[in-house]
Amino acid sequence: MFFRGKNIVLHLPNLFIKPVKFQGLFFVSLVLLLITFASDTAIAQTSSCLNADFELNSFSGWSGTTGSCCPINSILPGIVPGRHTIMTGPGTDPNTNNVLTVVAPGGNYSVRLGNQDVGAEAEQLKYSFLVTPQTQLFIYRYAVVLQDPGHAPGDQPRFEIKVYDQNGVIDSTCGVYTVEAGAGIAGFHTITDPFDSTGIVQWKDWTSVGIDLSSKMGSTITIEFSTGDCALGAHYGYAYIDCMCIPFNVTNDFCPGHFTATLNAPSGFASYLWNTGATTQSITVTNPILGDTFSVTLTSVTGCQVVLHSILRQTVLGAAFSQLDSCYNAAFFMDSSYVITGTPVSNWLWNFGDGTTSNAQNPTHAYLGPGQYTVSLVITNQGGCVDSISHVINTRVIPNPGFSFTPTCPNIPMSFTDSSSAPIGNIVGWNWHFGDGTSDDSL
Repeated sequence: MFFRGKNIVLHLPNLFIKPVKFQGLFFVSLVLLLITFASDTAIAQTSSCLNADFELNSFSGWSGTTGSCCPINSILPGIVPGRHTIMTGPGTDPNTNNVLTVVAPGGNYSVRLGNQDVGAEAEQLKYSFLVTPQTQLFIYRYAVVLQDPGHAPGDQPRFEIKVYDQNGVIDSTCGVYTVEAGAGIAGFHTITDPFDSTGIVQWKDWTSVGIDLSSKMGSTITIEFSTGDCALGAHYGYAYIDCMCIPFNVTNDFCPGHFTATLNAPSGFASYLWNTGATTQSITVTNPILGDTFSVTLTSVTGCQVVLHSILRQTVLGAAFSQLDSCYNAAFFMDSSYVITGTPVSNWLWNFGDGTTSNAQNPTHAYLGPGQYTVSLVITNQGGCVDSISHVINTRVIPNPGFSFTPTCPNIPMSFTDSSSAPIGNIVGWNWHFGDGTSDDSL
């Protein structure tokens, strides 16, 4: 807590963890807390590749180039504002009659590669990462906006995706996607150019594509995205991009006491076929039996197929939290809930014991006064399974800061004497700020 002139520290954190019984055994989760004071917005799935989804609001981990088209020749290194652009907010693309959102659904940031300027420009973005069990499914989401001047295919505005192995070889089987402006492209919308009634715009809404990288385990791969204007220089082509890496497996949730179980295959594939005959990404099983095995065949947009298997297990998750500040005017709570089996936690409901609640994962709460409060946390995972924990916390009164000093002339040392008091406990830390640009003092 900060007061004029000094910072006083009085507290130690409290960690509340609940034992969980799993198949006849008790487990206690030992939680190592790494505290960062930053906003973290929850989405349906979290990427295992740092900033592949641009959620750091930057190009960290990405490299960019610019060049010319066509064909795309992008060799000048560097991120160029306006040609490599972070997008945020609820905006829409005007060249699609404001139908296409500039940010992929469920995210806070995406990137626009290219722009509506012309001049036979081309742009590229590359992202490289190590393939591990946590990153073996790369999912990219893209949307495309291309003017269609009706040139020969080789001269049309375009969008390309390529996947390279660690030797720089292109995966020509399942790692290439190329589209050039033209009528009748699968998944594209054809509209009259909103700003030129004699022109045509071909655009594609957000589409998810999954790339199975399990055969490249332990190697580094590179994903390359490219856009290009038409070769004759008068028509634009650009795209929006959002990516993530996740484990390549089937997740399932069988909540204790429930009579149905839900199985979820990875997103980003063109079609799904379960051994039950279902053709949806997720299936619900009635009266499930623990240990039953399910399989699903996934087919990518390029026609590549892979089969995944899953053994049905009961979902086990545990609610836990720590109290990191016991002063009544700024009590900070840190979620440390865990999942042993099942999908990740996606919802938090806090009851602070004073009639107020919060849905934040790590809330800060100001009580009206010191005392004892029963705080409860209810967590819900993506499959709807629920667990809760309650604990009594003690909030303390804040210290009373104060100090005295002896006036002196300029350039002569001045003495300061602490006169602060603490109604409960002892003052254990000080931080003096002298207001003249000199370093703070902790004496």
